[in-house]
Amino acid sequence: MKKERGTHPSATRGRTSRGAARLFAAALRIAAPSLTREERGEAAETFMELALAARSGGIGTYVRHLAREARALMSTYADERRTRRRRRGTMGDGAGGRGGRFEPGGWRTRVADVFRQDLVYAVRSLARAPGFVVVSVLSLTFGIAVSTGLFSLVNATLLRPLPYAQSPEGLVRVFATSNRTGERGPLSYPDFEDLRAMTGTLEDVAVLRDGNMVVGSAEEGTRQRWGLEVSENYFQLLGIPLARGRAFQPDDVAAGGRVVIIGYHLWQDRFQGDPDVLGRTLHVNGRRHTIIGVAPEGMVGLQGPAVADVVVPIMDERENRGHASKTAVARLGDGVTLEQVQAELDVLARHFQEEYPENWVSEALGPRGLEVMTLRQALLPPGSAAALVVVAFLTVVGLILLIACSNVANLLLTRALKRRAEVAIRSAVGASSGRILVQLLTENLLLFGAAGGLSLLLIQGMAAWASSGTPLLPVGQANIELDGRVALFAMGLALGTGLTFGLAPVLQAVRPNLVRALKGREAPPRYRLLGMRNVLVGAQVGGSLVLVLVSLLLTQSLSHAGRLELGFEDEGVAVLELDLAHREYDEDRGRLFLDALLERAKAIPGVSSVALASGIPLRGSSSYLGNIRPEGYEPAPGEWMAAGMNVVTPGYLELMGIRLLRGRDFTAEDRDGAERVIMVSQAFVDRYWPGESGVGKTVRSGDETASRVVGVVDDIPWRMPGEDPSPFLWVPQGQHYQARTILHVRTAGDPGALLQPVRAALAELDPEMPIVLLDRMETLTANATQVHRILSKALGAAGLVALILAMLGIYGVVAFSVSQRTREVGLRVALGAEPGRVVGMVLREGMTLALVGLVPGLALSAAAAYLMRAALMGMAPLDPTVFLGGVVLLLLSVAAASWGPAHRAARCDPMEALREE
Repeated sequence: MKKERGTHPSATRGRTSRGAARLFAAALRIAAPSLTREERGEAAETFMELALAARSGGIGTYVRHLAREARALMSTYADERRTRRRRRGTMGDGAGGRGGRFEPGGWRTRVADVFRQDLVYAVRSLARAPGFVVVSVLSLTFGIAVSTGLFSLVNATLLRPLPYAQSPEGLVRVFATSNRTGERGPLSYPDFEDLRAMTGTLEDVAVLRDGNMVVGSAEEGTRQRWGLEVSENYFQLLGIPLARGRAFQPDDVAAGGRVVIIGYHLWQDRFQGDPDVLGRTLHVNGRRHTIIGVAPEGMVGLQGPAVADVVVPIMDERENRGHASKTAVARLGDGVTLEQVQAELDVLARHFQEEYPENWVSEALGPRGLEVMTLRQALLPPGSAAALVVVAFLTVVGLILLIACSNVANLLLTRALKRRAEVAIRSAVGASSGRILVQLLTENLLLFGAAGGLSLLLIQGMAAWASSGTPLLPVGQANIELDGRVALFAMGLALGTGLTFGLAPVLQAVRPNLVRALKGREAPPRYRLLGMRNVLVGAQVGGSLVLVLVSLLLTQSLSHAGRLELGFEDEGVAVLELDLAHREYDEDRGRLFLDALLERAKAIPGVSSVALASGIPLRGSSSYLGNIRPEGYEPAPGEWMAAGMNVVTPGYLELMGIRLLRGRDFTAEDRDGAERVIMVSQAFVDRYWPGESGVGKTVRSGDETASRVVGVVDDIPWRMPGEDPSPFLWVPQGQHYQARTILHVRTAGDPGALLQPVRAALAELDPEMPIVLLDRMETLTANATQVHRILSKALGAAGLVALILAMLGIYGVVAFSVSQRTREVGLRVALGAEPGRVVGMVLREGMTLALVGLVPGLALSAAAAYLMRAALMGMAPLDPTVFLGGVVLLLLSVAAASWGPAHRAARCDPMEALREE
């Protein structure tokens, strides 16, 4: 037979196959109506390509292919009918449907079955990738645990204040405020009594003061414990149920206030939970107290999570309106709002200003006012240092969580792209995109949920560690625990991050090109510098750089502080702190006692000099003198003039090695009855008498007699090394008696050998005198940088983990990119590309990923360094060495992460790479 001109056998076969493909699409529409038009078109295209391949094998192969496809269509049609019947049987046809049957629990059963199937499949799928699961879960566990740990602290202090109190939402705090500066402060006891008697909107008012107390006698040993001094109505006002015994009564105060309510932990620790503890005695601040009650477990004050071990009635300063040191807490009356209370307090503040102008009206600060706040507002007022600290911690936690989730999102994205063939097969056999989306999300949520559960276990361990003693809190002093709110936060965080960071990879997986995916020839995703994977890696790199640079800054500042000249010598000095008020010494007896103590301490073998002081440098224990008026200085409007103050005996400067720049030191003649004298720091002279000597000038404070400056002392740090010098005063102990004082003893040998002889010398004078503190001075001054060391270690660990996570992310991205470019690499090698060029190409890709996050990371690091400049102990926040070192460390880490994929790419066999295609 003669062929028609212009025809070709292959063209004829093509037309035949296309016709068969159209018939196949029509049959597929009948057999599988759930498929979309695009899915049927892709399946028909696949059928046509397979038919062409079968036609080339002969007519027999072609017929067998058509028979096989027909059987598949009939099987698909039968499966569809069974599915529709099952759906009608479980869900019913409605109340008026066929048969009139309605099964209300059917859809629930169907949903439960689907969820069970997805869960089982997710577990099996994840079990086949153990490395992926371990890395993902550990990364997420760390990020969620850190976030949940901070939330548990916030929960204990802000969201769950005073959980043991009755109706804590009705409690408020009352502050005295400065109308000019806005600073909030405590009240005096007479102020509290007037506030309690003259307000109608407040149901009742109580006051408290917290701080360290010396518990125990000289015979049984003393120890500092956290305690509260409260008004006698404190427990009744807050509605605190005691574990044992009773609360304070007015009769207790009238009898001298020698009663105590002990904390639950102290009851268990010191008295072994003895049920007959009531009526026993306990020495508190050197005085014998009778135990009348046991506080509930975990009872704290109003300032934070520190647990109170002892509670005693307030007995001192009850008549002194000028001694404002008490925190006021009140309960709102029924139906009363904060606005109503504030209006009444404004009227009361004006009354105080008129009646007591010496205490409520200041030339520098203006009139004082009263302000009411809720407990949560008072714990974290806007703009306060505490609020800034919380914001800083939230930023660090957010960075760690972002890095962890970004790393897992990249792993999920890589896994999703590798599973496109699997998704394509499931789509080809009838699974809808929504069904696949739900199943893949189930896998992701299972990962994030497992991390959330592990984070709860980790937080539980951290809470137990905190309650058993930490470098910052002694045993029993941390009230951080897990409750329902913390557990919900952890699981909600896991769910939220799972949906947020797991949805995008899933969406990438459920949209494959079915034909190419089924053939295994799907084109790799087009490279984009700001694509999703690169942006995620950039977030990891930027966050890691911030944490690394901040930790390096803190570490470098510690090293810098160790090289600073402090201006004093703490080596070879032992210190003994005591408070004569604990033993009710008046001023005359107190002076005689201190003189005798100095003599006995000086007689100890090996002691070279002794002195008394009210504060210790770098311990922040100096006093504070406000409203000072230096001679000849004209203050600016509203300027508040104040200075730190240390009350010392003659010889203190020499003992401490502090330089006297001009003038003279104190002498034994500087005592009561003589001319009042002081010494000032160089910073004091620079501020108030710039360019002058300062010696011979006078300084007045309040209504006191003016004191003449007899010496100028070198500036030394009081809070941390490298701090900016501030005005400071030195006052002779002979003219300013201090019941609470610190004995300084210097020796040429080991000061630790002096601790026991100093204790014995004190016991010879008064065996019942409680010791507030006895230690080496160098140990105490080293504690000034303890917080910096802890923060640098914590941030260093966080930065290291973040850096490792970023390296894993970069490794995953580069390795996946290399696997997708196998053919390209094979062609390059086949065409003569040197292995070094291939390595350089891959390394450049990794470095490009680093640059995506490097610039924003540097900007955030500079902002963080500027905000924390006050904590850098004299070091510049934008230290070029630190920033350069951090960037180099990051780039080396990126290069190390990229080296493995680059090395594998350079060893690529071109024949193997091309054969795979």
